[in-house]
Amino acid sequence: MKIKCLPLELNNLINLQEMILSSNNFTGKLPDFRSWKQLDKLEIIASGFEGPIPSSISILQNLTELRISNLNGGVSQFPQLENMTQLKILMLRSCNISGEIPNYLSELSRLQKLDLSFNNLAGEINSDFSGAPSLATLQIDLSYNNFTFEPQGCRESLNLFRSYGNNMTHSNCLIVPCTKDLYSLHINCGGKEVTIGKITYEADEASIGPAKFYYQGRWGTSNTGYVDGIDTTSEEYTANNVSILRMNDFKLYTRAHLSPLSLTYYGRCLANGNYTVTLHFAEIVFRNNRSYWSLGRRMFDVYVQDELHRKDYDIEHEAKGVDKAVELKINAVVKDNTLQIRFVYTGKGTTATPTKGTYGPLISAISIESGKI
Repeated sequence: MKIKCLPLELNNLINLQEMILSSNNFTGKLPDFRSWKQLDKLEIIASGFEGPIPSSISILQNLTELRISNLNGGVSQFPQLENMTQLKILMLRSCNISGEIPNYLSELSRLQKLDLSFNNLAGEINSDFSGAPSLATLQIDLSYNNFTFEPQGCRESLNLFRSYGNNMTHSNCLIVPCTKDLYSLHINCGGKEVTIGKITYEADEASIGPAKFYYQGRWGTSNTGYVDGIDTTSEEYTANNVSILRMNDFKLYTRAHLSPLSLTYYGRCLANGNYTVTLHFAEIVFRNNRSYWSLGRRMFDVYVQDELHRKDYDIEHEAKGVDKAVELKINAVVKDNTLQIRFVYTGKGTTATPTKGTYGPLISAISIESGKI
């Protein structure tokens, strides 16, 4: 839906339990929430609204799920949410929030998922959020922030990728130093080790999750995002082909990694200089028959070294069909021995066709070679 502003009549709906304002083209500031004290769920994702988050949000004390992301404009301080004691899911992603993480978050004992990624948060991190027993297994994503103090140790459910400014690494997790410069890297995303011609693509079979930082020595991945409304497992982040693949080098395309939001690959220990990044794609989930499996549409953005290279990339469109390979070649410059490739879902395309959660970035393989195209 594309509308510019919320109808004033919505303020009369004082008994609303759920409000979803996502994937729209609203203009102006976020609405005042004073009329909707009974809300149980509030979702404002890729809506077009501008920040900051209004102080009136604190009145929504019955919320169990609060999701706000991709706010345009104004800087926000962390909102006052200490009285939202029923919260199970809190996502304030890419909301241009500055300041420190408030201590009261550790007292929200029902919290199961916390996503504060892609903000400007600073200060120290209490890495275990140990104020309540249930928070020991809390899924926490704090990636892409500007913290100044690094917690000790690593946790499977704590993503701190690039949470310290431009530092791509979490030094307590990356304990193996670089011993020599490398000039190439090849990864079979989601699949086993496979050799194509003279090139061996490294296996990438490790599970990824909604707040997962994974390190493989000279490369690693960072994933963020979960599918609303389903019990997401690690299997939800790997796609398997559903038909016989007939393209050349089909072994690269039988499996792929995917994400409902943001998936980052980074290479370490690369010699500084010019590189060609080749991204291998094939749409192996959607179909081209007359069933509802053909109705899905996958769109995402492609970044290399933090530079946007493709907006609303559509694999099926670029490959002219499903189960067909397509390559995207991009020139990149390595200056600090690291190279980052990021795929980001920005709210476009389908989200529940053919099944709920079938959307977001999908990547089959990655090749990084020294030299330009």
